[in-house]
Amino acid sequence: MWMRSIAFVVTAVALLMPSIVMVGSAPQSAAPALGVLEGIVLDSVTGEAIPEAEIRVAGIDLAAYENLKAAFAAVQIAVPAPGNLSLDQFFRAVYDLTDSKVLSSNDRQKLTAAIDSFRSANNTRFDARESPFRGFSDAAGRFAIANLPPGRYTIRVQNEGYFAPESELLSIVPAGGTVRVTVRMTPGGVIAGRVTADGKPQSGVKVQAFRVIYQNGYPMMTSVASRNTDDRGEYRLFYLRPDEYLIAVTPQGTPQRPSMDITVPATPLAPALTDTPGVQPQRTFYPGTLDRSAAERVLVHAGREVVNIDIPVRTSRLYRVSGEIRVPAPPASQRMPPRIPVTVTSWLHDPNTPDDLANASMGVLLELAGDVLVGNFQANNVLPGIYDWRIAGSSVGMSNFLVDVRDADVQGLRFEIRPGVAVKGTMTVDGEAPGANKGYVGFQIDGVRMAPRFDVLADEKNGSFSIPNVPVGHLRAILGDGLPPNLYVDDVRAGGESVFDTGFEVGTVDPPSAAVLLRSGAAAISGAVIDDAGKTVVGAGVALVPLLSNRQNLARFHDTIADVDGKFSISSVAPGEYKLFAWPSALFSRAAYNAAFLSRFEEQGVPVTISGNAASLTVELTAISQQAQ
Repeated sequence: MWMRSIAFVVTAVALLMPSIVMVGSAPQSAAPALGVLEGIVLDSVTGEAIPEAEIRVAGIDLAAYENLKAAFAAVQIAVPAPGNLSLDQFFRAVYDLTDSKVLSSNDRQKLTAAIDSFRSANNTRFDARESPFRGFSDAAGRFAIANLPPGRYTIRVQNEGYFAPESELLSIVPAGGTVRVTVRMTPGGVIAGRVTADGKPQSGVKVQAFRVIYQNGYPMMTSVASRNTDDRGEYRLFYLRPDEYLIAVTPQGTPQRPSMDITVPATPLAPALTDTPGVQPQRTFYPGTLDRSAAERVLVHAGREVVNIDIPVRTSRLYRVSGEIRVPAPPASQRMPPRIPVTVTSWLHDPNTPDDLANASMGVLLELAGDVLVGNFQANNVLPGIYDWRIAGSSVGMSNFLVDVRDADVQGLRFEIRPGVAVKGTMTVDGEAPGANKGYVGFQIDGVRMAPRFDVLADEKNGSFSIPNVPVGHLRAILGDGLPPNLYVDDVRAGGESVFDTGFEVGTVDPPSAAVLLRSGAAAISGAVIDDAGKTVVGAGVALVPLLSNRQNLARFHDTIADVDGKFSISSVAPGEYKLFAWPSALFSRAAYNAAFLSRFEEQGVPVTISGNAASLTVELTAISQQAQ
């Protein structure tokens, strides 16, 4: 049985009470009156009722929340409103607040106790999987869940073959009140076809549907459905969320990713290669290609079936890549274990080709050989292509290398890992020391997938910072989640020159001192997202993108997700010219960082200009339709 469920929160309207009553407003001696959540579950395409949908609710105890706020207010810290945050997100925000302020051990103990008390009051209520509040829709799609303590609730709805909205939205059940909601679930679609090899049907082979998501602008594949072909070589992938998919067939015995043979010889010599395997069937993408960049995406509509997605299996030769990894030995005064492990991670080099989310990761051991640490490796089952290899270890730092595999084994590679360097500098706000500044900005190596982030944490009094062990590469500034809404990045300088848009190189010696200049008076952009019919788009992905001349600078990008009312808000916007985009799915807000993806929609962006003075703009956006994608 295949089940699809998404947690979301629905904006609720109190029907039996003129206003929402918080727990704290009731007399201490009286238990708050219990509320009721009732509603209806409908098919978003046909409008028909959906029976037998399971509804579970979980939420925040508002009295415990008020107590938590009071404890933090006693040390001049404002706790964020739960808003649309999940429990994990809420606690991350709370812990960040405690870490960002200098507190006495007594105050810190009090805050820890307040956090523990809040968590204890919300453990079972917060997680819908453990919540005692649940029910099922009847034949008319209606449901009612009674005896709910007042609080903020998340609703989880699931029914075979249907999908709930992707985003989390807000609902508050008042004391003694009844809240009514309408939940619209989207019916899944189907992709069907046939798999052949040399014109013959292939039975019992695995066919997968991959959804493409984006991380820092890089497309990554995640499998969402899998079925084996029948005796006629036919397959049918069902219960698919409306979206675009890559469809691939994997013949039996086909390696999914490279594997690593590990050797640690007494001398730094590469191991001998055994015979290279012959031509073998490989994972093949629709319409019949080994090259993912040439694969065609299949568009699935709600409740519709896409047929004749036939895939002929292709063959290829696999190759081996071998060589050695070398690291300068530390001074004799530093104690080192006899062997040091490092990890080799392989990614596709092309930034526009979807890679596997479960990447190839391989371990190698290094041991001392004279004045260097050496380890030999041999990677097997490598398809032709260009790869980025990242070699990292806690004791030796990290380096990135390009590996080009054409039509032969690659032997005798030598990867030398150099120690990271310190990037030092200052951060200022309007020319002054920044004060508390955790999560304001950071730096990231440019041009590689899943690049690590190096956060800037400046001294509150003089603004100085130092980031240790930054590897060789091209470094760019990126925005942090903690940047206050009234601040924006005005410039980043290195060696006296602006590098905000260009970035700067980090080599084997410490680079020039950097300066991160923040300014107050940032602009804010808010609005709502609707579809072509004028209806609110819940959970739409929204992206604010600079003009083409500045798109190499990811610190000028902003993205967010629309709430239950289709409303969005973007803050910390610097003066400049931008385009604003919206898509029906939250996933696409991160896709906007990819130049090839965004080029498909360039003409559909809404121009926005932010002047030098702080501004608040309101914009109505029409989500880019699925057909246009």
